[in-house]
Amino acid sequence: MKEFEARMTFYVHDFTAIQSWFGNRGIPLLDGDLKEWCYDGRFLYYTCNPSAPDEIKPDDEDDVSKCILHSIHFECEEQIDYSRSPFANKVF
Repeated sequence: MKEFEARMTFYVHDFTAIQSWFGNRGIPLLDGDLKEWCYDGRFLYYTCNPSAPDEIKPDDEDDVSKCILHSIHFECEEQIDYSRSPFANKVF
């Protein structure tokens, strides 16, 4: 099987937008709770600091949570290893 790599654009919204999204789902998010976050048009990817609410923390501290933004409630699609996340492949 052949494979190829392609670049994809991820968007970083202002923290207050992410804070409002979680807050509207009953999860209070404070400044500093997230380490990194980005959005690809459908999924929100984020990593947590120890201060983050337990409801949004991944099982493994170093994992990245991948969540669907279209629902009216919080729904984590999957947890992925940091090396497979958008954050590991940033191009500056």
